Amino acid sequence: MFTRSPLLVVILLAGIIVPAAAQSTRVKKAAPAAPAAPAAPPAVAGPKLDAILLNSLKPRSIGPAIMSGRVSDVAFDPQDSFTYYVALGTGGVMKTTDNGGSFDAVFEKEAVAAVGAVAVAPSDPKTIWVGTGEANDRNSSQWGDGVYLSTDAGDTWKNVGLKTSKTISRIVVHPKDPKTAWVAVMGYLWSPSPDRGLYKTSDSGQTWKAVLQAPAAYTNKVGCGDVVIDPSNPDILYAALYARVRTPWSFTSGPDVTDGKDLGGIFRSTDGGTTWKKL
Repeated sequence: MFTRSPLLVVILLAGIIVPAAAQSTRVKKAAPAAPAAPAAPPAVAGPKLDAILLNSLKPRSIGPAIMSGRVSDVAFDPQDSFTYYVALGTGGVMKTTDNGGSFDAVFEKEAVAAVGAVAVAPSDPKTIWVGTGEANDRNSSQWGDGVYLSTDAGDTWKNVGLKTSKTISRIVVHPKDPKTAWVAVMGYLWSPSPDRGLYKTSDSGQTWKAVLQAPAAYTNKVGCGDVVIDPSNPDILYAALYARVRTPWSFTSGPDVTDGKDLGGIFRSTDGGTTWKKL
């Protein structure tokens, strides 16, 4: 029987244990370092502003900025881009001839101050149409007394009708005839009122014709909220009918005002407003 010598056993164990120990103590390779983040660009120093450079700048009022201090409309002189008119919801009409550098009040002696629309005749910049009464739905909106016309660029004004319209949202003027205009009347915000809808005049306001209104039972509830004209073809117009009513504690609009009937929407005319099709 063969017997192992103690020396041989030690040698064999050393041959097994030493390689294993060497493997366990083998140094692991370090993971590659993450790329360094790009350096932030150096800050750009702005120009130094000396206080003396601000001495010539003085604060000035650029218009009302409290409740009711709203701009309802803006109309530009077609021949002079530096001249335009600004309709204020409760402050008349302002005019500038230097691109807003200064403004003059040109609608201060009339019976009302609330203005909803202003338009300059494309063919005659001295003919200015103004619709009184702010047509916004705010409870601070105020009403007017119809349409005003100026033929001297705002120096003087004449009331030319629709005196019970209460609020007017838009006016468009025929591109070639300053005497012809379409007026979008929203009507009284707080209760039913007459003269709602879209009206047209061809004689500077001497006579008016309702060209777009809701059915007879609802003409005193549905107003005209907007109108636009195709400047290349004045027979094409688009207008929007809209019903609304406000109380001190609520606001209702659309079919809820007209017994569930959908009488509002966008309408199109291709014959100058004689006939309309709902889109």
